[in-house]
Amino acid sequence: MENSTQPTPIQPAAPVAAPTAPTGSKALGIWGLVLSILALLSGVAWPLSFILGVVGLVLSIVVLAKHKPGKGLGIAGVIISGIALLVIPFWIAVTIVAYSGVSDRVDSIEVTE
Repeated sequence: MENSTQPTPIQPAAPVAAPTAPTGSKALGIWGLVLSILALLSGVAWPLSFILGVVGLVLSIVVLAKHKPGKGLGIAGVIISGIALLVIPFWIAVTIVAYSGVSDRVDSIEVTE
């Protein structure tokens, strides 16, 4: 008797879906959060911080208004951009005080030849 065994066919692996980029309101939430964080970190450059904070706040509010995925990112963006916008008057005051202090010292320097 002959033992004839046939090889078992190899099954192809199941296809794996490629990761996709965030779409819709989730992408807006990410952008709102990123711009809000940048606004908070660029506090000394307060004109830039103001622009980034306002854009981040608007994007985060749009995410919250749509009631779609990314709501947590929208909440975080609103909070962080709100903090950044509240800190801007402090940085303006620091800039004014620093400038006036430097200006007074420059005026008091005597140049001798």
